Amino acid sequence: MIKYILAFVFTFSSILVFGQNKIMRIRYVEKNILHGYQFIDDLDLYENYSKFSRNINQSLLVASELVKPSLYSKNPYTLIKDYNKRVLLFNVKYGILRDTLNKIKWNIIPGTKTIIGYNCKMAEATFRGREYQAYFCPEIPISDGPFKFQGLPGLILEIYSKDNFIKYTAMEIVSNETGKLDVKSVWFDNNISFHEYAQKTKKELELMTKKIESRLPPEEQGKIKFSFSEEEIEVFSF
Repeated sequence: MIKYILAFVFTFSSILVFGQNKIMRIRYVEKNILHGYQFIDDLDLYENYSKFSRNINQSLLVASELVKPSLYSKNPYTLIKDYNKRVLLFNVKYGILRDTLNKIKWNIIPGTKTIIGYNCKMAEATFRGREYQAYFCPEIPISDGPFKFQGLPGLILEIYSKDNFIKYTAMEIVSNETGKLDVKSVWFDNNISFHEYAQKTKKELELMTKKIESRLPPEEQGKIKFSFSEEEIEVFSF
């Protein structure tokens, strides 16, 4: 009888607590040059999962004055990598995006750098429309990193896009972290696929283009060329 009650509670609880012990936490500084903001993000590593989220309390200390705290406290920025199922869950403005845990084609190139006391090697890759350069640490043999980045033979401690749009740099590693992975059950219900997400983004961009055109002189309207590729989604929706 008890096992049936437990099964019922687990299924209908608003919070799912995985039997995953936290291994460590890496704290990153995230800089977006285009929008002029800077945030603090946490990457929590578990046995078969990782959770990347924005540290709202810390971020408010470094965010631009133009950024309103309410924008980020309403819809907390969270991304979960499930290494068992090879899926990635990410809360976007249209709902919970369910994406494949993409195998990024990294190219390890000559170059080293010391980041928070760790010796790192250099790698580069093109991922969904942007070129990235990363520094990973073979001393920490965990194939993960900030945001959607993973797949190198070591933890990514720094990564930035070559167009200087976005940059993540580790500022500290806490190895004595404790706790379980808590995830709201809604994350596993009514997900939107990557294709659906791309199509919604495309429609939004098309409407935005039409609005911009409507403000132009008549002789200039119709001259804006709009093209969109799902493989370049990060350029439009980062």
